[in-house]
Amino acid sequence: MVQADMIEASVDPGIMRVKEENRGEDGDATRYVPDVFFRYRNEYNLEVKKSAKPAFPVEYLLVNVTHGFPQNPSPLFKSSNFPIENRPGLEDQNIQAVLRTLSDLHAPEIQHSSQDHDTHRRFQVMKWLSDWHLIIFLGTSGLFSADDMKVLARVASAPSLDDPTVLDPLIATDGWQTLMTFAREHARKLLLF
Repeated sequence: MVQADMIEASVDPGIMRVKEENRGEDGDATRYVPDVFFRYRNEYNLEVKKSAKPAFPVEYLLVNVTHGFPQNPSPLFKSSNFPIENRPGLEDQNIQAVLRTLSDLHAPEIQHSSQDHDTHRRFQVMKWLSDWHLIIFLGTSGLFSADDMKVLARVASAPSLDDPTVLDPLIATDGWQTLMTFAREHARKLLLF
């Protein structure tokens, strides 16, 4: 209504004023303001419909939203297991946790889909990678270049994680290979202790 130049503020902050129609010299309306009505309950508890000209209460411009949850949610990222950043003491992000999880998922053993037929393991890794906080952490770790991060983001936000070939572009990146080398070494150190 403001963009249509139909209402304006009034002296009373609880009241909005409906602008008058402007008529040009030829009698045509230069600003058309349709009839605006609002409903309220009067002192006899009857519902009354009243014209908003010249003014109406601002409460009629407010909208109550009970909740903002979709009925059929389809989140871009499928996982939220990685700790959230900026919560020291509550949830700490560290590379050791990433390497441990990658080792537990046997991610260093994953190869190109044409050579690797363990689709269950691929799906587990893809789902774990589909985490906003994990992607941000890996982006700040310095292991992935900007191009590798784009590939990681595409894999993590893939519309369907049911396709085992989704992981192939990521496996081919230098950043992923470096991360897998660290995960292998981390797993060896854990076995030695």
